[in-house]
Amino acid sequence: MDMIKLSIVSPIYNENSLVNDFAKEVLKVIKPMGISYEILLIDDGSNDDTWQYISELSSNKENNIKGIRFSRNFGKECALAAGIENAKGEVVITIDSDLQHPVELIPKMYEIYKQGGTNVVEAVKEKRQKESLLNRCFAKFYYAIFYQLTGINLKNASDFKLFDRAAIDAMNRLIEKEVFFRGISKWVGFNRKTIYFTTNDRKANISKWSFAKKIKLAVNSLTSYTTKPLLFILLMTAVFFILSLISSIEVFVRYINNTTLAGFPSVILLICIMGTAILMSLSLLAIYINQIFNEVKNRPRYIVAQTCGIK
Repeated sequence: MDMIKLSIVSPIYNENSLVNDFAKEVLKVIKPMGISYEILLIDDGSNDDTWQYISELSSNKENNIKGIRFSRNFGKECALAAGIENAKGEVVITIDSDLQHPVELIPKMYEIYKQGGTNVVEAVKEKRQKESLLNRCFAKFYYAIFYQLTGINLKNASDFKLFDRAAIDAMNRLIEKEVFFRGISKWVGFNRKTIYFTTNDRKANISKWSFAKKIKLAVNSLTSYTTKPLLFILLMTAVFFILSLISSIEVFVRYINNTTLAGFPSVILLICIMGTAILMSLSLLAIYINQIFNEVKNRPRYIVAQTCGIK
């Protein structure tokens, strides 16, 4: 059987109101392309009837829609990993199912790839979608910190990307459990081209990403890609060594001059600062130990409960 030319991979979580619309819009743009394709929908442990909709879509063999259902919610990053691991296409495009990513760019991304010399086509947001001031500030701060610590620029990056088989195979060889898809897709390298897009309005009522989930992803992604935060402990050690040296000199001078050392407030302040620094250092170490703990357990990234349309 000829190799599938194009795989569309999309993670889905509690999107029963959108899954049919998403499939319809994708089919509308890829059928006229005249190439073999598959649409792989990853149900990330939805607790509504999303899986029923996916199963019904896969029953129409002409549309070549396939589904994978997790045993529980493992997270979008794991769903994307499952998608690229199971995709059979020569080219794989990852895209969100909430229709914020404009599906009409799929043929353009494929044409850029067909021109040759490109392994990855990245769709970057021209501007961020409507969101709260807190989320915008957090995103800017996070991207700036991530770039400074890792050298990887993720500003306005999205999960809307095209990968050729070489890039997909390279990502599939990475076995880490704490997956950060945008980081992995950058880390593997390869020749890249960028296109820009404006996000559509969110079709669903609310985002599935709470602020707490964003914080967790930010911490996991930073500690997965750099150990530079650990240098913060060394920096604080140097600072407090200097402060201790200065204090020791002051005590010695006062002792020689036989002057009273009125240092009770400064001692209390120094103890509070040092206590905070120690707790921050221990917290930072705990985060990295947690990462090591999750990796050495060697549990699978996800567990598949059901599939449909997959032989």
